Amino acid sequence: MTVEPAASDRASDAAVAALPAGALLGRGLELAAMRRLLEPGGPVIINVTGARGAGKSTLVWAALDATSGFADVRRLELTGQSVTSALAGLRHRLSRMPISVRRGDAQGEDRTVLHLERADMLTRSARELFELVSGRGRIVIVLESVPRMRAPGVGVVYVGPLNAADAEELFRRRAGSVAAGFDRDKSSTAYIRRICAVVDANPLAIELAAVRLSMMSLAALATVLESPEHSLAILSRPATVVTGPARGVRADLAEGHEATSPAAQRLLDVLSVFEGSFGLEAVEAVSAGVLTHCYDSLGELLDLRLVELDSASGAGRYRLSRLVRGFAAERLAASGGRPAAQGRRATYYCELARRASAAFDDVEEDEAERILGEDFAEALAALRWLRGDDPRRALRLAADLGWAADRRGGSAGLMEVLVDLTRVELAGDQRPRRDALLWTAAIGSWSPLAADRSELIRGQLAEGVELARRLAEPLPLLRALRTQFVTTMALADIGSAIASCAEGIQVATRIGHVRWLGRFEIASGATQAVIRQYAEAARVGASGLARAIRSGDEEGIALGSLSLHAMPPEYVENRAELPPLEAVLEIFGNQRDVTYQAHTLATLAQEAIDAGDPVAAAEWTLRRLGTLGEEDLLHGLTICVMLGVHITRMHGDHVTGAHLHGSVASYVEPLLTIMAPVHAQLYRAGLDILRKALGDSEFDAQVARGQLLDRDRTLIEVTGYLRQVADAAPAAAQPCPRAEPHGVLTARELQVLCLLGRGLRNKEIAAELRVTPKTVMHHTVAIYRKLGVRGRLEAVTAATRCGLLPVS
Repeated sequence: MTVEPAASDRASDAAVAALPAGALLGRGLELAAMRRLLEPGGPVIINVTGARGAGKSTLVWAALDATSGFADVRRLELTGQSVTSALAGLRHRLSRMPISVRRGDAQGEDRTVLHLERADMLTRSARELFELVSGRGRIVIVLESVPRMRAPGVGVVYVGPLNAADAEELFRRRAGSVAAGFDRDKSSTAYIRRICAVVDANPLAIELAAVRLSMMSLAALATVLESPEHSLAILSRPATVVTGPARGVRADLAEGHEATSPAAQRLLDVLSVFEGSFGLEAVEAVSAGVLTHCYDSLGELLDLRLVELDSASGAGRYRLSRLVRGFAAERLAASGGRPAAQGRRATYYCELARRASAAFDDVEEDEAERILGEDFAEALAALRWLRGDDPRRALRLAADLGWAADRRGGSAGLMEVLVDLTRVELAGDQRPRRDALLWTAAIGSWSPLAADRSELIRGQLAEGVELARRLAEPLPLLRALRTQFVTTMALADIGSAIASCAEGIQVATRIGHVRWLGRFEIASGATQAVIRQYAEAARVGASGLARAIRSGDEEGIALGSLSLHAMPPEYVENRAELPPLEAVLEIFGNQRDVTYQAHTLATLAQEAIDAGDPVAAAEWTLRRLGTLGEEDLLHGLTICVMLGVHITRMHGDHVTGAHLHGSVASYVEPLLTIMAPVHAQLYRAGLDILRKALGDSEFDAQVARGQLLDRDRTLIEVTGYLRQVADAAPAAAQPCPRAEPHGVLTARELQVLCLLGRGLRNKEIAAELRVTPKTVMHHTVAIYRKLGVRGRLEAVTAATRCGLLPVS
């Protein structure tokens, strides 16, 4: 939301300009709010609240300096006092102050401000404060605190972290005060952003970090601050520097820590084992045996901003800033309690991952995602600790996280552990080794280096499948066969992929598992399509899709629809009734399945190419590039470049097309052998067109130039070209498709649309309306078609524009 400054805000900007450089950088809105509260008729008590080091005192001083009309300003620091002594001292101070009486038409000139610094202990004493100033004339109390004062009639100004741009500018200004100037180049900016992120954009910490540039380089400072062992020692004013804050971050944290109860202190210490966000169940797990219950202590830590709600990770999750975590970790280590706390954390995530993995084996991906939720990164952190403490449990945890790494991407950290722990065969239960080998093979088969490691991958796969057969547990065996299908398809071993599907169908039929049976039929159909047995592919694929629909298998519906969309239309009966690819993409997005999102986006781009729409093709390909991240999928970038080559042909950009083809030429041939034959033929035909347009020598020269590009440069060039194509023809605003709401959408479709607008997923909408997810999918497909959109976000936007949904 954009906030337009009011006239009074402009005055506040002038006040900011009069302060020392950087003193109130990025605080214009807070200063304006403070000045409005200080106007005559404002609240008697103003609470300025925020974390230590946020700049609350500086804000108050600036607001008082910029606001006229006060007869007197008294300052009182309450550090270390109890509620009783603070109120007694305040009562004594007030008794010595003259009672203010309004004189004539004066507009507040007789008011007195009592500025209470570090007054955390009084945030629950609003009633007593109101009683103290009652009858004392025109007194305004400005109370600074870390906890927020929650009481009627109290004006509150929150002073939070700086935004990224202001944090960076504050660092530069403070660095200039110690003669540590540097260019605004990309390298310096990256280091500054790292530093500001480490200190959570806290102004005090930023200033303390900047003055250290008098003794170390920018790069060294960034590295040291990212080390928990050294960051707090660095964030204090060096003895050789006379400017800057007098206190350090450690002293501020210690003061806040001492203000909490002993139980809250113990809880904060054990919470330092978490590296990222965590939920309430995790808090209960790590505090078990340390506290009888953790809820009051957690609330106390939240009030004092030592623990924060983590809005980025979802509702009901918490986090510690890096600096607070470093401080608490020091205390936990000194107490000798760190190994036990780490062990409780590891046990919690081992049990969580085991439950999620069991749900995944039963083809309940939604349930697996619900169980693991946002805890994947924290479970990986627990795995890193467990790896050195208990390799057997580490292997079990790593194997149980394999499905999440495979679907969500970012599997490098997990792969390192899987490969290391499967090198040596551990005695005892072989199930963890079975699962670890299978996920190692599955994830490795999608690596860009899969072709070079094919023998290693085949060996891991063979051992994992053999263990699954020997242990004879039906659900893990089915997953092993599914892994064998996916891996052998990636390695272009079509015969093994077909055999895996056949065995999977037999096992699923024997135990009567409808979802697994449908999944293997869909996989079999996709395999038959690769060898051009389209009639059989469409028949068995349609059977698998029907089973997925009957069993409510949402991901199976998406997989079946994607497979059938990729087949020649003449072989697929009732093709028009298939869920559209946009709906398929939405399902994979809800499932956080990066791999199949990428497949679907490639299919959408290819359909746009087949339809002669280069702009739509460029937009879909750009979205696909966005799913790849730092760690590329097998052929991930290659497929995007190949789609880009098609687009260059359509645009007549033949030189660019040959150049881009050269950047991936060594990967193309293996990919064409497993690609749908019609698309392989289309790509080869496109290359012939480029060669004829340029001539043999020029085409070969441009291909040779492209072969010099590394992955990063290829990514930059293809992204730049696709953006140029997409931006050349911006989409016009979609007209409203109806005159009256009920003229297009049915009553039930309007209900579904309203629930889409509330952000509900298909299963949640089904529960709300007491229908099946399949019915909801049919309604969403109809809504998308009638509104002329591609997905739920576009549907909500279009419906809002047309008045079908409220603007809010």
